[in-house]
Amino acid sequence: LREALRRLEAEGLVTSLPYRGTIVSHITELEIRECFAASVALGLIMLPAALPRLLPEDFEKLTALAVKLDGGDATQEDVLSFYTTVLQPAGMPWLLDMVRKIIIRGIRFYPVTQANRRALQHVKPTRMDLVEACRSGDAELAKRAFTDYHRIRCEGLVKAHTQREWQP
Repeated sequence: LREALRRLEAEGLVTSLPYRGTIVSHITELEIRECFAASVALGLIMLPAALPRLLPEDFEKLTALAVKLDGGDATQEDVLSFYTTVLQPAGMPWLLDMVRKIIIRGIRFYPVTQANRRALQHVKPTRMDLVEACRSGDAELAKRAFTDYHRIRCEGLVKAHTQREWQP
């Protein structure tokens, strides 16, 4: 248990207070920005390799997930499934594992992410726009849509975070 708490503290997820115990650390703007920056960086590496390998059934699945995710009524598993479907064809399992870990770590701010997703569901590019950019096969268009999508959502989440106090 002590080793697990030390690991969580090393990752910044908990804070040990002498003689008081351990508490969940506050979510910071830096943590939100870092999460999105890492996701975008990995996505930009993987997307060009994944695009030519995406199959029609992958696009069917991505379309269904995009509708669900853009609507704001999705689970963390839906988010994982979306990014696994779009990036797994790149054939980079180590990087895909990193993407999954980033998404799982993002559970700390998932409630605000959901509210943010609903508030921005019609702001372009939508996740459906990202799917269509990938469907085009144009790596530069897909990378631009991927970057713009995540930049807008990151800024929305940072804004929501600064406007109210919320914690996991």
